[in-house]
Formats: sequence, structure tokens, C-alpha cells
Amino acid sequence: MTMNNEEILTVRNLNVSYGESKVLFDIDLGVKPGQIVACVGRNGAGKSTLLKSIAGFLKPLSGSIACDGVGLIGLMSYDIAKMGIKYIPQDKKVFSDLTVRENLELGSYATRDYNWDQVTDYFPKLKELMDRKAGHLSGGERQMLMIGRAILGSPKVLLIDEPTEGLAPSIVSHLRIVFGELRKKSSLVIVEQNLPLICAISDKVYAIKEGRIIKELAGVSIFFLMAIGLSLCFGLMRIISLDQLLYYSIGAYITYTISLVTGSMWQGALAGMVVAGIVSFGVERFIFLRIYERDIAFTMIASFGILIGGVGVIKSIWGLVPRPVPVPMVTQISIMGTEIPVYRLIVIAISLLVYLGIWLFLNRTIIGKAIRAGIEDVEHVEGLGINVYRLFTTTFIIAGTLSGLAGGLHAPLIMVDPQMGLEVMPFIFMVVIIGGLGSIKGTLISAFLVGQVVSLGSLIYAPLAQMAPFAIMLLILLIKPTGLYGSKLLKR
Repeated sequence: MTMNNEEILTVRNLNVSYGESKVLFDIDLGVKPGQIVACVGRNGAGKSTLLKSIAGFLKPLSGSIACDGVGLIGLMSYDIAKMGIKYIPQDKKVFSDLTVRENLELGSYATRDYNWDQVTDYFPKLKELMDRKAGHLSGGERQMLMIGRAILGSPKVLLIDEPTEGLAPSIVSHLRIVFGELRKKSSLVIVEQNLPLICAISDKVYAIKEGRIIKELAGVSIFFLMAIGLSLCFGLMRIISLDQLLYYSIGAYITYTISLVTGSMWQGALAGMVVAGIVSFGVERFIFLRIYERDIAFTMIASFGILIGGVGVIKSIWGLVPRPVPVPMVTQISIMGTEIPVYRLIVIAISLLVYLGIWLFLNRTIIGKAIRAGIEDVEHVEGLGINVYRLFTTTFIIAGTLSGLAGGLHAPLIMVDPQMGLEVMPFIFMVVIIGGLGSIKGTLISAFLVGQVVSLGSLIYAPLAQMAPFAIMLLILLIKPTGLYGSKLLKR
């Protein structure tokens, strides 16, 4: 196959659902001639749904699928197969009552390709099994037969779902060689859990998590925006402000509402920041101002109560159904051979600008310097005649506004849900603890660390995504109890 820079298979902004349950969200995928492209992720992530959608067995809600510039959505699955896109399902399904020969005859009938030598060249064992009923084949032999049927007609793209599942290592090794040969004639899109195999043969790997292609730096940026406010509140006021997760949810829902009315996600995100900041100011004035002198456990319980109560209000206003927010731009740019959505790059850039802005505020303004001093020792700041409660209010508003910004920016990347704040609570708490109280540098590094560990863990083994960050947090606290960049916590 002649290599060129044009994609033979292009998927853009693909959204797919099973009934009321949405499974794929804004999936983008590109395959060039001769490439082996892998899709990895844990069970239920949407990998098989993606292949079935490309093959025409599922009708997408929106988006586009094209092969050599020809749109596939709306075509019947058999027409897509005739165009040269062959789907090999996960279940190793062969026609069990037919012989191997008869199975191949059906493949030849559809493609008018009776050159079975190419099949037996790849899989010599099938030549010995031509008259055996397919139902009596082993799992490895069935997989050989399925691939053999599919390559008849010289397809442009092979969609192969979990080809090595349950197979002996010797057969897996043989398939690795076969895939390397097949790429000379066809492009391959492979869904697979065997990471060593994928790393060895793939030109490009798409990691899919909960129906989305992972571009984890954007998720890391959201972690940072949410955690920085919690970290500053913890460091200065000695409170665990779990209600910041409420302002994150508010920011997302306001973004959803305003974007529905105006059609602009950016106006929604700006409004979400403002509303979240106002709500956080009200909570600080009417609740936290009265309990600052209480112990940390009491303030944590109080903030958790605010969070739960706020979630109830959100449910009463917006209901229980998750809400989608359209991505404001669908343009992608190629970076080192990988297509990256521009919106995700903008999210990363905004987070870096926030980091720079917070750093300048804390290091170049007198209020910021007072906050830094208060993180170290509040009593000494009070002794200088500075009203620390004004510092508390300022910090709280900044924290709530940033949490609202995180929700607004995150909304197009997820489904806005009343429980969204509660779902990320353990990870945000770990980001704060690992980074160190009041340290924006520590928060940024910790957000990156936790985000990558969660992403990698979810791909390898789902429970690992929950356990690994806790293990890292415990390890770091054993070595450095104040976190990566935290200072000793003095009493207020």
C-alpha cells in the first residue's frame, strides 16, 4: 500500500447512544493508509461501540464518518463492507454449522475474491481444516478464520475487536506477525487490552475512557483550577472547603444554561465564574464567618453539608438528567502526529494563565503577600494590625470563582451532572494534600501527577485508578508530611 498523508478513515465529533444512554462523546479519530491504530481502555469505555458505529451497525446521534472522503453515516452495513471496511467482532463468531471452506465461500461470494491462497499464506493451519465444521474449531482457529474471511477482497480498513482475547501466547505472537503483514495492504483499527502487543505494532494509540478520547492534560488543567482554591482556603483559613466542589458544579450548570440561551459557551463560562463567585461570597459571609474559630473537623462537616444541600438545589432546578454542553470549537491541529482539539489546548492555556495570575497576585501585590504570610502564621499577621477576615473573604471569592471557571471549562468535555462535584472530590483532596497546603506550584505538579495516574490506571485496571493516587499520597506523606511544596502548618 502506498503511504500518503491523507486519511483513509476519518471520524469527527462522533456521538453515539444506546437508547437514552449516551456512550460516545465527540470522538475524533484518523487513520492513514498502512497505519495500525489502536483503541485502548477498560471494559465499557465505548471501544466496541466505536467500531460498530464505523461499520454501520449503530446509528450515531451526530458527527461524521468518512472513508476516502465518502460519508458513511446513513449507509447500510453491507454497503460499508463493500466499500472496503470490514468489521471483525469480539465474539469470534463464525458460522458454526458450516465448514471452514463454506465460511470462506461466503466471504468470497460477497467480494468476488476467490483467492484463498492469501488466507492460507497468513494462516497455513486453515488449509488443513477446510472440511471441519467451524463450530469445532478452537478459539485461535476461529480468529484465524474470521480474519481470513475479512481480508478477501483486499479491504481498505480492517476493524478488529479484541483479537487476542483468550488466546494462547503462541497464537498472539503469530497474529502480531500477521498484522504487520496486513498493514502492507490495509489499514487496521484494533481494539485491544494487550498493551505490550499494542505498543509493539501500533502507529497511533487512542485511549478511551467513559466514551471520550483522553487528552489528559486538559483534565489535569481542570484538576488544578479546582484544587488551587481549596488549597489556598486550607492553607490560610485552616478549613477544608469541600463546598468548592459545589461552585464547580454551579459553574458547569450556569455554562449549560447560558449556552442554551445565547449559543455561546464562552459567555456561559464567564457567567458561571461570576455566579460561583457571588455564591461563594454569600456562603463565606453567612456561614464560614461564624465558624472560622471552630476546629478543622467541624468546618469540614459544615462545608460538606453545604455541598450536599447545594447538590439538592441543583437537582430541584435542573433535574437528574445529565446535560450536554456543545464544544465551542471543533478545529484540531496536529502536534507530533497526534490530532489535538484546539479547545483542549485553550483549556490548558487558560489554566497556565491562571497559574501565572495567581503567582503574580500572591508575590507582587500587598494583599497577596499578606495571604502568603497568613498561610505561614495568621496570628503574626493579625498582630501587624491587618484584618485577616478580609483576607479570608478575598481568598474565598477567588477560590469560588476559580472553581466556577473549572466547571464552565469542563462542561463541554463531560456531561453536566448533579453529582459531578462529589465524583471528583477524592481526587481534588489528594491533589491538595500531595501538593502542599497553600502552594500553587505544588498544586500544579500534584494535579498533573494525579491526573496521569488516574488516566493510566483506568486504562490498565479500573480499580487501579482509585487506589494508585491514594498509595502515592500516603508514600509522599510518609517521606514529606507537609506535601511536595507545603510548609509547616501553624495554628491560627
